[in-house]
Amino acid sequence: MKKISVIISNYNYGHFLNESIQSVLNCEGDFLHEIIVVDDGSTDDSKDILLQHYGAHEKVKPVIKENGGQFSCFRKGIEIATGDILCFLDPDDRYEPGYFKHLSEVYEAKPYIDLVYVGYQNVGKKTEVILKASQDFPIGITAVRVGLTGTLFGSLTSALSMNRYLAKKILSLPSYYDWDWKVSGDIVLQLGGIILGGYAYYLAKPLMRRMIHDTNAVANRTEKDPIEEYKYQAHRRRLMLAFVKNFNIVLDDVRLIEKEFERLPTKDFKLSWKYVEAVKKMRAPVLRKFIGAFRVLMAYFS
Repeated sequence: MKKISVIISNYNYGHFLNESIQSVLNCEGDFLHEIIVVDDGSTDDSKDILLQHYGAHEKVKPVIKENGGQFSCFRKGIEIATGDILCFLDPDDRYEPGYFKHLSEVYEAKPYIDLVYVGYQNVGKKTEVILKASQDFPIGITAVRVGLTGTLFGSLTSALSMNRYLAKKILSLPSYYDWDWKVSGDIVLQLGGIILGGYAYYLAKPLMRRMIHDTNAVANRTEKDPIEEYKYQAHRRRLMLAFVKNFNIVLDDVRLIEKEFERLPTKDFKLSWKYVEAVKKMRAPVLRKFIGAFRVLMAYFS
């Protein structure tokens, strides 16, 4: 049976922490190995809640650190974690009781899977079930395409899990990148996990509840500031290039992207067009890229 570690990154969300931790402790089965709660220098009562309520708990490991942002919390949690599977949870989100059971079944039955996304339900000020597909399906390995385009299947922090060895590889990213990802640190996990060759899977069950409240981004979403958006895209591009360079991902061999598409377990036209876009970004002669794009489309239609 796979041991599960849960990493919670917290900053000034003390009023949500108890319910979040309890939702993990209330998950069915004996899958839970540990809960690592990394507090990022909160100025509210988070530290007191953690130390008073969970300081001596056998499953909960409070970690108090200076403020460094969300990915710095993930980094610290991954360094400490000893479970086989690492799950990531925002302190204002909740797991459904059956989450670990369904997750473990996927990882046990399909040992080649490295990363799993699950469906979720928005609750609170906005209630709806969010599923990206009507049934479970393998996403496969999309390292070359994501390394070229940065386009992810993508989901929320709290809907993500991965094998510990894959998470450890992500820590090769130099720590000065943490400052680029004080928020949206899950993008580092997702881009890193995919570019480093993780085999992804989608579990189409609403196994997590995202709380929609007055202080989170969903409830307060406004039009994007153009300068902030430019910074975000620049950071994302730099992050992609860092993973590609650090692990010598080859982006100039058109045959590689052809093979990657051919081997995908699930294909549709929208996905095939993403691969055509990836071929266009490769460092290769124009004729070779044209042939590559043609072969991708033929692989889809055949």
